[in-house]
Amino acid sequence: MNITIIGRKCNARENFPTRAEKRLAKIERLLGEEASAKVTATVDKRCQIVEITVSKGGILFRAEERGEK
Repeated sequence: MNITIIGRKCNARENFPTRAEKRLAKIERLLGEEASAKVTATVDKRCQIVEITVSKGGILFRAEERGEK
């Protein structure tokens, strides 16, 4: 799986790519190696947001999680 990590208004920590790859390994088993994932981390004044978009063969899967600082 091709994983792209983007940080908006922040820099990703050293362990963030490793943790993202570990979490996306389960999805890779289901969708195969042809799938691609885009992970976007954003920091606002009040919250932190992580968005994941996985695509394979024209089908998109998207998830978003917000957490208070």
